[in-house]
Amino acid sequence: MHLGDRLRLRKEGREEQVTVVGETMDTDDRLVIGDWPTVTALMPRVEPIAYHVRLSEGTDQKAYARAAEAADPGLSLQLSGSNSVTGTIVGSATALTLMLALVASLGVFDTAVLDTHDRRRDLGMLKSIGMTPRPVTVMTVTSMGVLGALGSLLGVPLGIAVLGSLVPARRAARLTVAEVLHNE
Repeated sequence: MHLGDRLRLRKEGREEQVTVVGETMDTDDRLVIGDWPTVTALMPRVEPIAYHVRLSEGTDQKAYARAAEAADPGLSLQLSGSNSVTGTIVGSATALTLMLALVASLGVFDTAVLDTHDRRRDLGMLKSIGMTPRPVTVMTVTSMGVLGALGSLLGVPLGIAVLGSLVPARRAARLTVAEVLHNE
């Protein structure tokens, strides 16, 4: 289907012709979002379960919410930008990313400490023949930089696991509703 296409919806012996005016991303391929007159033409006894209200530019969302709750205390309002599920997911992902970065930093630190400790004899020999602290620091940081670059080159592609997730993702995208419900 494309924008502007006309189609005929049928429900319980009733028909209504509609025009495709937009698209939405949803996993339910039977979902049709339309206006209330179209819904009631197809299903006269249906009751609304949710309202999506778009406020005019500059309207105070919180003032509107207070007025709506005062009119009907049974309403459950969700202001745009206040989705707690999205906030929880983003917050969790951020916390896990920071913890992963901390663990990776500690791993590099531990490797640098152990490498320096193992090379104490070599470093002592180099200092005895005149090596100053600056070249010792540069040599240690450079060796850890090479290790970090190698880890990044291997770890980033493996960590992203694009190839590993591509096959299951494509398989899931091709499932029909009937197949999913059959497996349930």
